[in-house]
Amino acid sequence: MSETYGAENPPYRKLVRVRWNYDPTENNESILKINAGEIFSVAYQYKNGWWYGQKTDGSAGFLPSNFLEELDPKSKI
Repeated sequence: MSETYGAENPPYRKLVRVRWNYDPTENNESILKINAGEIFSVAYQYKNGWWYGQKTDGSAGFLPSNFLEELDPKSKI
């Protein structure tokens, strides 16, 4: 996953909400199990459809971008 969008300094941040549950079938600790309604702060957007984000509890990893919706930065979570 070498080509990214948002690889800026300081890191790019975008708030997203998970639209659907996702439970990865492969045993890869860097890909997160996500549940509908969870909020993540996205730091990197990879061109292959995977984004790297951090959940409000501090856990971080890769997320499938097609399971996410961007939140308006002015909206109340």
